[in-house]
Amino acid sequence: MDDIQPFQPEIEPIPQVQEEEVEEKKGRPVCGFWIRLLAFIIDIILLGIFGLILGLFWGEFFARIGVWGRLVGFLITLAYFGILNSCRGKGRTIGKMITRIRVVDKDGCCISIERSLLRAAILFLPVFLNKLSLPPVLLISPAGKIISLLLVLIVFGLGGGIVFFYIFNGRTRQSIHDLICGTFVVKAKSEGPVEAGQVSRALYTVYGIFLVVLLVISISAPFIVNKFIGKDKIYKLSAIYKSLSELNNISSATMMEGKFYQAVYGNKGQQTRAMNYIRVDAILKEKPASYEAEIQKIARFILENYPDSNNTDVLQVSVSYGYDIGISSVYTSYLQNQSPDEWRTSGENQYPSGTGGFRKLTTKIFSF
Repeated sequence: MDDIQPFQPEIEPIPQVQEEEVEEKKGRPVCGFWIRLLAFIIDIILLGIFGLILGLFWGEFFARIGVWGRLVGFLITLAYFGILNSCRGKGRTIGKMITRIRVVDKDGCCISIERSLLRAAILFLPVFLNKLSLPPVLLISPAGKIISLLLVLIVFGLGGGIVFFYIFNGRTRQSIHDLICGTFVVKAKSEGPVEAGQVSRALYTVYGIFLVVLLVISISAPFIVNKFIGKDKIYKLSAIYKSLSELNNISSATMMEGKFYQAVYGNKGQQTRAMNYIRVDAILKEKPASYEAEIQKIARFILENYPDSNNTDVLQVSVSYGYDIGISSVYTSYLQNQSPDEWRTSGENQYPSGTGGFRKLTTKIFSF
């Protein structure tokens, strides 16, 4: 009898399900500090060259409008960065095209032109307001104190914050203009949403402390100036400041008083002597036929209308002709130092160029 084998059903092996490897799409990484800085430098150089070219054709016009020339440069800068960093320029200025980076929002999309213009305005407003000179009377008048406070907060508060976050915000590489507008700077070839962490709370804390200190200093500064200089002195300076600016062919003028120390050699050897000085800097509307004559005119005006000038050791007068449109500036300056008595005895043509304390300063050409 044959052996009966037990029934063993064939069991098909259960197919193993292979897990598909799903690649996680990495978001766009923010670009680093140095590549952004390089792109910015390229853009600034290009704008500076453009400003110098404009000066070749409209330099005399820019000189006549004086401080308003900086508004021209601000509008040019606003248009350049505002348009090219938006969807119109695909988020790239020329500097960003060269360095292959672009401006996007958190979703990785280009931003609107309105948003880009706001971003550019926040970034460059402190730069173009930085050289705005105000008369001394603003230090004591109520309205002037408010204006001065706003300027300090914009130039130093906002401007300092932009630099601070630009350097130390390593997580998202966003500065204040980026944080306000919700923008990032990323590599141009990357795709998808931006991959970035959160801004460190410590940075906000440090910046907040900086703003509080700046606010306290700004509010207390007029009271300190008023205490040590006095209202009468400030009013005198304001009056002469205003009168200087109203002189023929003067676009703007500033005046300051101070003290320097000069080494004097005598029988007792080298000694230090304190010297009081008054310095006047004037910017001219038109190129003068004689810089010496302009300097003499200003010096005589100071001696005749500012009694304290008779008590100073040195009266220094500087005149400059040129323009400043923010993105570029070109000035030629002349300077002369003399004592009040020497100014009174000197005639307009007594001192030819290079002698008698009169000298030409180097022609200055700047970009930003």
